[in-house]
Amino acid sequence: NIMINSDSTILLDWQFTTWNNPLKDVCTLLWSGLKTPLRESEETNLVEYYFQSLQQECQRSGKILDYFLDEFLQDYMKAQINGCI
Repeated sequence: NIMINSDSTILLDWQFTTWNNPLKDVCTLLWSGLKTPLRESEETNLVEYYFQSLQQECQRSGKILDYFLDEFLQDYMKAQINGCI
């Protein structure tokens, strides 16, 4: 759970407090919230859209996102291995 406004970004996790890959939550949402055929056909598009939205929000709020799509996708794959599959 991420709350973003123009002044700050707050990360909330009501179930477990851990220092972990934040894409684990994105992975869990997609793997538990979509039926397999839809997830398989749209997962890449949804994950890339999430990254683009994150980039746009950082730019809008004057933050620099020193994180590139290839790194993001690698972290997403790690999140799958660690929590979703």
